[in-house]
Amino acid sequence: MDMSHPQLIWANKPGCSRAVGEIWIGEADLWFIMFVDDDDKSLKIEVFPPVVERRAHVIDFMEVEHLIQAAKRELLVMAGSTPTPTIG
Repeated sequence: MDMSHPQLIWANKPGCSRAVGEIWIGEADLWFIMFVDDDDKSLKIEVFPPVVERRAHVIDFMEVEHLIQAAKRELLVMAGSTPTPTIG
């Protein structure tokens, strides 16, 4: 499996008063856009589907951050625990 290296590109987006951060994977694959919602001033992510679906999703960044932090905590706990010895 080849490693992908995302790139951050700052751009303008119609309907947004501020610049948005585009996260690209490779030169032709826009993965998601991070932006501040003009209505509620919260940080959001618009995730782009594979070309086949043609439907985008807008996700509240704080929700994603909480999930990432929770997963990070659990993974660190699992990585730090020692395997239970078996008797037999």
